[in-house]
Amino acid sequence: MFWYLPCIALVFFSLIQSVNAQTITWTGAGDGVHWSDAANWDLDQIPSEMNDAIVPNGFTTVIDASITVNSIVIEGTSEVDLSSALSINSTFSINSAATLNWEAGTIASGTVINAGTINVIGDFGKSIIGGTTVQNEGIMNWLGTGTLTLNDGTINNSGLIDLQLPSLIQQSGTGGVVNNSGTFRKSVGDGQTTLSLTFNNVDGTIDVQIG
Repeated sequence: MFWYLPCIALVFFSLIQSVNAQTITWTGAGDGVHWSDAANWDLDQIPSEMNDAIVPNGFTTVIDASITVNSIVIEGTSEVDLSSALSINSTFSINSAATLNWEAGTIASGTVINAGTINVIGDFGKSIIGGTTVQNEGIMNWLGTGTLTLNDGTINNSGLIDLQLPSLIQQSGTGGVVNNSGTFRKSVGDGQTTLSLTFNNVDGTIDVQIG
């Protein structure tokens, strides 16, 4: 009897690993829009903290409720609209032609890797918290007037951050840091942009065109 126990334990562990690594892919077969509609996913299941979520080319989806996932990949020209709280265990990857439209809510934990476009829009406040790092290798456009707060959050910019409206980027709690090795630009709008946090310009470019 004891001879089989290690084998049983090994099989059980393998099953756990398999579940943890499960990928769920957006199909849009439900209402075609909302992340919270299980019918929009290939397994008829909303991705959870044990799942890797993929939004393939050609779709637009709205994260309309608070979620926790292991990872997210936005592929091709797809767009994801974020208007709620998002917690990431691993990575959130935005591919080179893909877009994240961030209207409201928080991004917590994990690493956001942007090779495409992040549009920070709307008048609602937004937060990067819980040790989150945003690696911006693409474009971040500030198109709204809502305050961005970093609480144990970091933005590493090696691409372009373009502030197009008066804005406030501030820290709270354990603080926040912006490390710029790309281009940090104010391109549009006469109003004032305020950075109330640690800003490190590491061989980057600060381009104030207006304001």
